[in-house]
Amino acid sequence: MKNELPVNPLRRLYWFLRGIIFHTMSLFIFKRPQPNLSVIKKCLVIALSRIGDAVYMTPVIREFKKNYPYVTLDLLCSPYNGAVFAHNPHISTFYHYKKGFKNLFHLKKDLQNQNYDIIIDLTSDSKPLGALLAFLAKSNYTIGFDNKKRGFCLDRSIPLPIHKCHMTDLYLTLLKTLQRKEYNNLPEISLLMSEKKYINDFLNTYTISLQEQIIGIHPGANFTSQKLPIEKWAQLGDYIQNKLHCKVILFGGKNDQEDILSIQKSMKSTCITLKPTLNLRESMALINRCTILLCNNSGPLHIAEALQTATLSWMGPTILYRWHPLGDFHKVIRKDVDCSPCNKGFCDHHTCAKLIEPHELIDEFTKLYQFLVRKKK
Repeated sequence: MKNELPVNPLRRLYWFLRGIIFHTMSLFIFKRPQPNLSVIKKCLVIALSRIGDAVYMTPVIREFKKNYPYVTLDLLCSPYNGAVFAHNPHISTFYHYKKGFKNLFHLKKDLQNQNYDIIIDLTSDSKPLGALLAFLAKSNYTIGFDNKKRGFCLDRSIPLPIHKCHMTDLYLTLLKTLQRKEYNNLPEISLLMSEKKYINDFLNTYTISLQEQIIGIHPGANFTSQKLPIEKWAQLGDYIQNKLHCKVILFGGKNDQEDILSIQKSMKSTCITLKPTLNLRESMALINRCTILLCNNSGPLHIAEALQTATLSWMGPTILYRWHPLGDFHKVIRKDVDCSPCNKGFCDHHTCAKLIEPHELIDEFTKLYQFLVRKKK
């Protein structure tokens, strides 16, 4: 990645000292060999990352179960990302990690009682929590990534791939380490018919019928640097409603309400603005109902990707080859400025966003919309 950020000296010292401590501890942990995969009976997958990462972990679950259908596959996730995996037909039992010593004690006991043959920790960042939980569960074999020595307590910790690869392929690296094969990297989310019906009934209260096309705008993102300025979404929203006569729906979580209201005020036309009353599963059903979702590089983008909802998104500070949505019905707007991709969470100039012209968004949206119309015919 170009333009690596300078590391704070204190943080550099932290990584150095942590590396020494974790390396020393690893010398006292016996590393077991990989078991024969043809005889394993139970597997636990640990997935504690954010929403977008969780979506990109779903191919690992599907492909593991596809190749080892006789293995009982359980999942340890967080209350925050659990909705991504809900109703997944490949998962037998869900465990949720909750903070607190008492909760950790009970979780440790529950996992140990399962006698897992193998635990796959999908954590790709430097946080050691997933690896520690895998160690505490006392399975016969543990595998995960070794980012900043986080995998010191795993039986096999592999370095993150240094070559250019998509995040789905990065997570599938762990399966390829277990058994070298080709895997399908398309993410997936399972929606119930009752969830789809609920959102259709919900939209009916806004006089939106099943036959109408709706365009969703979700302006949120985890970091401010990942947000396209609201006036650009507003101008695109006006074009969609005035020229294409499609209904635009603004939605998001509690933290997105300020941006949502600002977009509505900036628009010359009136669109439907939803209050943050929908939970994550209901929001997924809404995304599934959208003809096109307009968004930043955020969880909703990857949810739409897994649901095969077309998207027009903006990526500025993001490493494109890692997070580009998969499929030919996705368009990404981007300006390759000198400092991009920087991976910064905050930026004082935001040049990569300011250079995006409204007509560029309109042009790309029109191409995508026309492509979908032709495909439908």
